[in-house]
Amino acid sequence: MECHLNRSSLAGIVFIIFSLSAGSIRGADQLHEPSNIAYLQSLNDKKSLTNEELKQARDAMLKINNEARLNSDYRKLKTLKNDLNLPSNLDPLVLSDKLNEAAQEQAEGAAGLKRLPRGTAIPGAMASGTAASLADFPIGWQVSESTYRPTWNLGGKAVDSVGFGMAKSAAGQWSVVAIWADLGGAQFKDLGLHDLENIKKLTSFSDKATLTAEDLTTIRACMLQINNEARTNPEYRKKMGSTADLDLPKDLEKLVLDEAANKAAQVQADYQASTDAMSHDNRNYRDYDDRMLKLNVPGALEACAFSSSLSDMPIGWMKGETHYRPTWNIDIPVHRVGYGVAKSARSGRWYFTAIWLPVAKGEIVAKTPEQPAQKDPFAPTSPPAVTSPVTVAPAAGKTPTEAAAPSGEKIRLAAEDAPYRGKNYIPQDLKTVDGKKPHGIDYFTRGQSGTVESELTKGGILHMGDILGSPDGGYRLIINFNGKLAITDAKGKEKWSAGGDGTHVEYQAGDGNFCLYDKKKVWKWGTQKFGPNMVDGSVRLTNDGVLEQLDKDGKRVWASE
Repeated sequence: MECHLNRSSLAGIVFIIFSLSAGSIRGADQLHEPSNIAYLQSLNDKKSLTNEELKQARDAMLKINNEARLNSDYRKLKTLKNDLNLPSNLDPLVLSDKLNEAAQEQAEGAAGLKRLPRGTAIPGAMASGTAASLADFPIGWQVSESTYRPTWNLGGKAVDSVGFGMAKSAAGQWSVVAIWADLGGAQFKDLGLHDLENIKKLTSFSDKATLTAEDLTTIRACMLQINNEARTNPEYRKKMGSTADLDLPKDLEKLVLDEAANKAAQVQADYQASTDAMSHDNRNYRDYDDRMLKLNVPGALEACAFSSSLSDMPIGWMKGETHYRPTWNIDIPVHRVGYGVAKSARSGRWYFTAIWLPVAKGEIVAKTPEQPAQKDPFAPTSPPAVTSPVTVAPAAGKTPTEAAAPSGEKIRLAAEDAPYRGKNYIPQDLKTVDGKKPHGIDYFTRGQSGTVESELTKGGILHMGDILGSPDGGYRLIINFNGKLAITDAKGKEKWSAGGDGTHVEYQAGDGNFCLYDKKKVWKWGTQKFGPNMVDGSVRLTNDGVLEQLDKDGKRVWASE
């Protein structure tokens, strides 16, 4: 008998395969009801199974699997090596038509009865094996040292459902396949982190080939609630067993859906599904920044993924170690989000895209109805209160709400038509309460803030998400999505860029060099102009869109021209 386990990760990226060979397991077993094993043995000489025989065989395998699952001493009594202290109080598995169908397809493919499409998605953890007797399964997986894990929710993810498939090859060997999956939120049942109804609702859409507009609306609402359940729980990543950023911010406002972000996310999800490949690239646009600009979400943050089940996201991002940051305002504060999902016709995989929009300058972040409205932490002045909090953001391009400031001047509350949606952007027609137009752009560093007029001096740092603007606001220096230091015009068109994979630039206090670094402080690019005369110099952006470095006497020593 041969057994194999093939388990895909939550995001559908990593596959781990275990294999072993073991002797056949036949006859009655003191830990199992003999009648189930006897029924499976009675089918051994058949060349194929009727639908009724297949149904009864699956029922027998389910009972055998659950007899082991509900016995925390099972592997100890079998005198096995690994995981002898099994979980107790597990719920019994249930058969799933979806998993039965997927397992049967795999079994027929393994038996040589049909050819499986390349890259066929497997909706869970799959074990396969071949033997002369159907009675060898699922006991053979349960007593192995690799394929036993799904039976007892071991290996990183709980399951609540199973499906079995079996087919006989021309050589007279039975190919048997089991697929275990979490179709009802079993992994979160004891954690209390999510409303399981939303997870079940997402799972219910997973079998659909295409989605209607109404389906997408429901899916986005479920994803938003799941995203916010994590965002408002500072213990979430600890309870999920994540490793980084376990001390999460508290009292964050809930995310709200944004129509432009939904549309932009759907464009990328559709593109990924059409190519059947996860990617931030899109051949219909020049580059990432061009796509975001043309889809009316410049400055947006994006996460992509694929999986066999719609319920795997956004949880996969939030518990993972890369794309969790926007959920908790790490690096850049956000409060608008959009989701896109699409299914590949070739592989059956679901492709996901989420787009988060940074808080715009002057924008008020409204709490949900049960909480009071909160002012934007990056607003240059104290904006007026919002009379009615919103839960869904208006579409980009609509006229922004305006309210009277104490002096009678008007202040934009949500710069929806701003050409840049980053947190430090000041719309060109924004006025302060004293009637004066702001000069330059506020510059924020982590841990301190101040106002500079388009220049960095000794010790100054520009992080991804911050902006250094020209005096007239026509150009801005940013670190773009690819980690490049870039100069863009007011419409987001790039004029100049340098470096890559960086997270911040710094005018070094020690020697005056202006350098781009990644998050581990690894050097990525620099002007290489340093020395005693540079320490008290500066870097500034001119109205012509030129970045220049000046020494202590104001003499230009380097320029981006």
